[in-house]
Amino acid sequence: MARDIGRIVILGAGPCGLGAAWRLQELGYRDFAIHERDDRVGGLAASIRDDHGFTWDFGVHVLYSRSAYFNRVVESVLGGAWTEQRRNAQVWMRGQFVPYPLQYNVHRLPADIRRDCILGLVRAATKPNDLSSFHAWIVSSFGDGIADHFMVPYNEKVWAAPLQSMSVSWIAERVPRPDLERVLANLLDGRDDDGWGPNASFRYPREGGTGAIWRGVADRIGRDRLTLGRSAVRIDPRRRRVYFNDGSEDRYDVLVSTVPLDQLVVMIGVEVVNGAAAALRASTVHVVGIGIEGELPSHLADRRWIYFPERTVPFYRATVLSNFANTMAPPGHWSLLAEVSESPHRPIDRTHLVDAVIASLAREGFLSPDSRIVSRWHATLAHGYPTPTRDRDGALAELLPALEAMSIFSRGRFGAWRYEISNQDHSFLQGSELIGRLILGAEETTFAT
Repeated sequence: MARDIGRIVILGAGPCGLGAAWRLQELGYRDFAIHERDDRVGGLAASIRDDHGFTWDFGVHVLYSRSAYFNRVVESVLGGAWTEQRRNAQVWMRGQFVPYPLQYNVHRLPADIRRDCILGLVRAATKPNDLSSFHAWIVSSFGDGIADHFMVPYNEKVWAAPLQSMSVSWIAERVPRPDLERVLANLLDGRDDDGWGPNASFRYPREGGTGAIWRGVADRIGRDRLTLGRSAVRIDPRRRRVYFNDGSEDRYDVLVSTVPLDQLVVMIGVEVVNGAAAALRASTVHVVGIGIEGELPSHLADRRWIYFPERTVPFYRATVLSNFANTMAPPGHWSLLAEVSESPHRPIDRTHLVDAVIASLAREGFLSPDSRIVSRWHATLAHGYPTPTRDRDGALAELLPALEAMSIFSRGRFGAWRYEISNQDHSFLQGSELIGRLILGAEETTFAT
């Protein structure tokens, strides 16, 4: 039986906040409001259209959910306005493409690297798995060859953190441990094998980028429930008030926050949570979009995204975003989206970053000398990846119950601070399942995973 738990205030209109609001609407619950700091919905899964007619996502976001509930929601919002796609992800090494995942396609590697990788895999297969850190897990699972040539340099670029400081509790399907028999069979047969993983095929909106999903969800919830451009600056858990940057305030009985957890505890200002939050680590991600006039080069014709492990390239991934849907770029144009991580451990020159990305794309052969760049777009995501450090779980075990004791429920990519459940569907389900728990007494299956 549904319970009335009073006024519910939701901070953030990304997938998690919208998931909570969607479930409230389904249940016929009326006393709630959403406050979003940006002038758009979608959070890190938003999209924008620039003045040159290019649509840009804030990173690579595609749909491949196993949740029937989530799939029903997005189908009801966009109907059949999807494209069905094969992943066709590649690794760029030594000036050539290797299908992803690399460990199942070592026959594509240069002979010296191929030898290192195979011998390392064989040696690793005879030793126990080392779970002491992410770095140790990589070497013991993949062998020193794949570790040295791909896994370590690539992950150092993604996380912008020492891999020895990271745990292995988050890995699950995110990083596939190789099946040695499959590796050797593909090597002997010279067969490409790119079918591993839940995102081997995916869906993408035909128009509007991934943000079209969340604009549609917000429209269905009702824009009257949502205030844009309103950022929380202080929370008084005793009086149950949220104070905003425009001088306004809102009263709550239950606060659902998708604000990054480290920022949330500063707003609350209670010492019991501030101390634990100091252990949390995250990287900043710079998203650089390059819009080009002319025909898409033939070697990129069917590519989706490409991983770059080599340290001479500043970005860890580049996506041919115009291949996701023909509406992502104006007619006669195409687009690339590059992602660069930053942290105190891996500082970058922000002033010249876009120029450095363009120079690297040209050096690697993804832009030609006569490429006419008509759009240069750069977004800085101050919170890009929640880093799964070895002391993360202990900090969360202290923080989240303390917040719940104040009727503050922190969920979402940075609200829960768990990368392993931070995809679009995971975040939406965190919000919707939290409401199910609070009002119906149901389980939070995703959050408990």
